[in-house]
Amino acid sequence: MQPMSTRSADTRRTETRAACAASVAATDASNPAFCADVLAGLTIRPRAIPARWFYDRRGSELFEQITQLPEYYLTRVERSILAAHASDVAVQTGSGTVVVEFGSGSSAKTPLLLSATSPSAYVPIDISGEFLRESVATLARQFPRLPIYPVEGDFTRPLVLPSAIAEAPRLGFFPGSTIGNLTAAAAVDLLRAMADTLGQGSKLLIGLDRIKPADVLIPAYADAQGVTAEFNLNLLQRINRELEGNIPVGAFRHVARWNDSEGRIEMHLEATRDVAFTVAGHPFAMTKGKTIHTENSYKYGPRDARLLLRASGWTPIAEWTDKDGLFAVILAEARPVPTAP
Repeated sequence: MQPMSTRSADTRRTETRAACAASVAATDASNPAFCADVLAGLTIRPRAIPARWFYDRRGSELFEQITQLPEYYLTRVERSILAAHASDVAVQTGSGTVVVEFGSGSSAKTPLLLSATSPSAYVPIDISGEFLRESVATLARQFPRLPIYPVEGDFTRPLVLPSAIAEAPRLGFFPGSTIGNLTAAAAVDLLRAMADTLGQGSKLLIGLDRIKPADVLIPAYADAQGVTAEFNLNLLQRINRELEGNIPVGAFRHVARWNDSEGRIEMHLEATRDVAFTVAGHPFAMTKGKTIHTENSYKYGPRDARLLLRASGWTPIAEWTDKDGLFAVILAEARPVPTAP
């Protein structure tokens, strides 16, 4: 098969956006970008929908449940690292810093950082507006004198930070190994965008999950209680609700796989029988055993993590891990990328 021409690919993207604009207008759906990603993702082979669309209100609630599961070591271990070393972060970042959190969620780990660093302001960024407002209200009660400037938006795309923090030094906070949801190329793009947003001389505190045996990794993404399965399947329910879909959710099952050659956990929604359905008026069909790829979670060795940051304009200046080396928290500074050895 000949590769699709650039003109043809651009035409398809334009047609998809136009179709979504029309579908959104007809169905009162609120997010044309969600529509475009879903229609494109169900059309391509292999099928794939970006993981950022997990996080409607219900998806955000389910993810918070996941973080408390015994199999999901990531949150528990990262909290222990932050509790032990937040004061070290404060020494490295100094006073008067604004903490900018990318993908704040419930901000469960944030109080550890805010208490230690005593920032001049806090800017949480999250795609789920309702969830963001609730977490901000909780933090405002904990830190009544701290100025908080919430930003509702997709941090994987360019965002404008509040003008009130324009002159202050900035500390980006990107916990949870969320960077692992992105391919290496996309991760570099995102980290470079963060450096551009925060500015040269800013710092970034980022959590990265380490490579470890599959018998530890897979249960973290396929828990015994089935919460992760519900989280994954909620994406189909969101499509049905927001894009007038009629996907038979009961005909899909959650699958978690370790892809050793890529160094990542993959989450899929697998059809358990032949299915046909429509989304925003567009027909689709899947045969039994075919999947929709919904998430990657890349795992990094120590050298891999530092190389990723350096390739993105961030120079690591400190690193902390738990006693078993399951997880790492790295503090880096935005510096110009050298053009010579």
